[in-house]
Amino acid sequence: MSELWLKGRIPGVQRVIRAVKNLPLKSKGLILVTVPLVFQIVFVVVLLYFLQQADLESQREIRSKNIIIHAQSVLANMYQAAVSVMRFRTVGDPGEADLSDSYITQTKADLKQLETSLQFEPSERPKFEPNRDMILKQLNGLAWRKSEIEKGHPDPLSAGERLVHYREMGDIVEYFRELAERQKKRAAIQLEASQKTRKEVQIVVLGVFAFNLVIGIAVALFFSNEILKRIGILSENAQRLSRSESLIPEVGGNDEVAELDQVFRTMAVKLTEAMRKEKAVVDNAPDLICTLGEDGKFLRVNPAVERVLGRTSESLIGNSFDKLFSKNFLQVSTKDGSEFRFESNLIDQTTQKEYFSWTGQWSAEEQSYFCIGRNITAQRQLEQFKQELMEMVSHDLRTPLTSIRTGMELVLEGSYGDLNDKMSNKLSRMNANVSSLVKLVNDLLDLQKSEAGCLSIFKEQTSVKDITSDSVHAVQSLADAKRISIITQSDVENVNADGERLKQVLSNFLGNAVKFSPEDSEIRVEVSNGNSEIEFRVCDQGRGVPPNMVETIFERFRQTAPGDASERQGTGLGLAIAKAIVVAHDGSIGVSPNQNTGSIFWFKIPA
Repeated sequence: MSELWLKGRIPGVQRVIRAVKNLPLKSKGLILVTVPLVFQIVFVVVLLYFLQQADLESQREIRSKNIIIHAQSVLANMYQAAVSVMRFRTVGDPGEADLSDSYITQTKADLKQLETSLQFEPSERPKFEPNRDMILKQLNGLAWRKSEIEKGHPDPLSAGERLVHYREMGDIVEYFRELAERQKKRAAIQLEASQKTRKEVQIVVLGVFAFNLVIGIAVALFFSNEILKRIGILSENAQRLSRSESLIPEVGGNDEVAELDQVFRTMAVKLTEAMRKEKAVVDNAPDLICTLGEDGKFLRVNPAVERVLGRTSESLIGNSFDKLFSKNFLQVSTKDGSEFRFESNLIDQTTQKEYFSWTGQWSAEEQSYFCIGRNITAQRQLEQFKQELMEMVSHDLRTPLTSIRTGMELVLEGSYGDLNDKMSNKLSRMNANVSSLVKLVNDLLDLQKSEAGCLSIFKEQTSVKDITSDSVHAVQSLADAKRISIITQSDVENVNADGERLKQVLSNFLGNAVKFSPEDSEIRVEVSNGNSEIEFRVCDQGRGVPPNMVETIFERFRQTAPGDASERQGTGLGLAIAKAIVVAHDGSIGVSPNQNTGSIFWFKIPA
């Protein structure tokens, strides 16, 4: 029968356990606190009940003792009252009369207190009340005898009355003796009951404490083991993820641990995908990606080494960097965590040198260097070709173009005879084209110098008026052709700068302003002295610079519109050269929209 009872209830218990396991952590924590608290409340209630019982037993014991005390006090005072009356009759001392009165009064008071104490003893009331009446009768008789003696009657009671009086006193004494015996037995019983209650309280306290402790530990172990087991799965999965191993099954459930497991698995999938992509990038990168130890020896190398160096990654592991490349790695590297860069060439027996640009950084966690090497041999060759081309342009192209332009200018001036209008127009156009070519060559050479950091700047005190007037004069003919007025305004007299280079910048600004300004418009050239800076501004009323080109317009070969190069005969190098000149002066350059229409090209240089 008991087996059937258990079989019928075990599935229900299992369902309860599963439901509890699926609770959120906050609910489990609430149960962990509530269960011991409930048992603690039950313990307090039981303890209060036993303490109340012990208090009642103690009160009964005290009441029994009080009954015995009051009973003895009644007998003693009543006896003393009788003795005082007899002495008063014998010696006639008035003090004995007063004593008898006080004993009588005290006896009545003790009798009243005894009656009050016996209110909680219903079984004593039938026996007490007749004896109470006899005591009061005896006390009244003593008071009457005292008063008769005071009147001069020495013995007011007859022999028969005295016999009745003695018998009643004997009955009263016997009653009080029995009452005291009963109360002593009752007090002993109450004492035993009180001691028993105290022992029961001790047993209850120890039992409930032990039970509460067991329940608290059991609940804590149940939840902690279940939670720790599931967290252990998360920890194991984290370790497996770090070792790139497959994850163990899910923890299950609907609580926060299960949600954390789902988030972790989603993160693991994304991280694995990112690692796969990162590995694919590293494996297929054209650069040499490697890790070097503290001694400068290769620890890991990506597969690109086969394409870059023609060697397998296994053949490089353990070899020193200095055996393959011309630089001493430990001398050029740093361990302060900052990025370091250097270039070196591959040590090889062939006549063709291979140059590499290296970027590295020390990892304190892995105690190794992470380095990326890029083959810049083609870049070096291109730079050499570019330099040779610039030298060719400078020496083999600019010189003859300058000679041609000079000859054409002499012919146009009539140094070799008069020209008819047709020939003069033809030569003028040819001279303009040659001048454009010379300007283009000069611009290219200036850009080359700026990139190489060799742009020549000669600072001296230069008149701002000369810079602005010469720049305006350079574009005056173009402005007159479009009836554009150029107004200059300056509150600065001199500037410490390369005047010719500033004229080049300002002339470029003015030339663009004239090109893109409508006819009969106005261009303003303003120079002001700011906080430790001098600012030059060219304000036009043209079409303005698109917002998306404000940051890029100073790059080489940039035009605000695709057709500007052909329609307005621009090369797209002027603003780039202007920026290089301003930067060489430690200044800044930019463009901003005008108030109504057009643009404001400005540059600032130190005062």
